[in-house]
Amino acid sequence: MDDFEALRLPGTAKVAGRVGLLTGVFECVLAAQTVALLRGVLQLPVAGTLFALGVVIVYAGARVSRGSGKGAIAAVVAASFSTAVTCAWFLYTIVNGVVSPLAFFVMMLSIVTIATSAVALPKLRKIDEARARLRAEGLDAGL
Repeated sequence: MDDFEALRLPGTAKVAGRVGLLTGVFECVLAAQTVALLRGVLQLPVAGTLFALGVVIVYAGARVSRGSGKGAIAAVVAASFSTAVTCAWFLYTIVNGVVSPLAFFVMMLSIVTIATSAVALPKLRKIDEARARLRAEGLDAGL
């Protein structure tokens, strides 16, 4: 019965998953804003990168919401890249006379995603271990 109790999703994981989902959605919105408002050589590569990171963060956030340790690791890695890309993009737009509060917001939200996913990671690893033990006993009913 101990493994079944270990499967309970902690509140930190719920928060981390939802913040990850929110970050990914806003990252995709930032990509759409980049395509809509800016023209130039960097427009499509940056927008494509932002969109790809957004999709990965949404997927990782959904996995964290379901109690996946690998999802939390993916969320930390993708949000780290997101922070770097949005920080560079925010600075680039400011230097070129365009102020994008959304880029700043996504950058800050990515940092929150990193923090919340890192906090939830130890509990999620325990959930993954409990699932593996139950799976080894033949109890793989979608847990």
